Amino acid sequence: MGNYNYKRNKKHGKPKPRTETYNPPYDAGVLAMSIEGLNLSPHTLTALKNARLLTIKDLVVRTSSDMYKIQNFGKKNLIEVQSKLSILGVDFKPAPNSPKPEVNESTAPQPTPSKNQQKNEKGKNPQPQNTTKDKTQKQEGHGKQKKETPEDKNQPKPEKGKEHKAQQKQTKDNSYDSKRLFPKGPFVPTPPIPEKKDSFIKFQRAGKWGFKDEKGKEVIPPIYDEVFAFKDNYACVEKNGLFGYISRTNELVIPYKYTCASSFSYGLACVSFEDKCGYIDVEDNVIIPFIYDAGTAFDEDGTARAKKEGRWGILSKDGAFSFI
Repeated sequence: MGNYNYKRNKKHGKPKPRTETYNPPYDAGVLAMSIEGLNLSPHTLTALKNARLLTIKDLVVRTSSDMYKIQNFGKKNLIEVQSKLSILGVDFKPAPNSPKPEVNESTAPQPTPSKNQQKNEKGKNPQPQNTTKDKTQKQEGHGKQKKETPEDKNQPKPEKGKEHKAQQKQTKDNSYDSKRLFPKGPFVPTPPIPEKKDSFIKFQRAGKWGFKDEKGKEVIPPIYDEVFAFKDNYACVEKNGLFGYISRTNELVIPYKYTCASSFSYGLACVSFEDKCGYIDVEDNVIIPFIYDAGTAFDEDGTARAKKEGRWGILSKDGAFSFI
């Protein structure tokens, strides 16, 4: 059975897997958003896709500890994903041992007594009734109707249900509203960007990665701990915890020396060295210095997103940077 928990089906005797019962308390539009819209680094994005985590809901139904079970997903990747989720106002599933919110007893709903309890309470504490006074009042009011004065006619009559609606408006609304998260307008999920398929397709064998062509023929043997898709005829590969780049002939063109790296995009690649990010070209020349905490791939407009001093900003290829 492995490490999976099963419930035994008594009729057929077949194991039945337990289903996920956690419902994230977030807006459906946010949960349906593709992870492509988070602008994650290529390494993190590839690890999530390989684990078939394609939407925001696929992330938030898991605890942060569950994310470490993903292959090639470490602490840096977790911090990056958490920072992106926090921008949307969502988070991972709370751990089972997390403290529960305190309940105010004065505002907590009280159980409604049953009919038997109501009868017992009436029998224990009967309320004294002044029957003589009630009879006198009934006799005096019998057959008499209160005459409507001109002042009463001028008074506006209360509309039915209006007072009840006013009380409902005064009640604090604790329901989830996407306008609180996105006050500038309704949230529109970012459509997934279709990826261009390369002629070299990554494959795995015995825990190692390599490449095959479109016909399934092996062109680069599976000798790497991780590989990324070819971009600009170079592929980012990992070996012994460090990253470098190979050509389509499996020649190491940039040595293994970076602690994290991504594929080339429009001539530049984001790499990490000594806990800082920078950008290099295909000849391993440092184009943008290692002064950023995180960075994304460059777009066709010649800009990328970079994080510095705890804030994200817009980065251009000439090194100009401005906070968002």
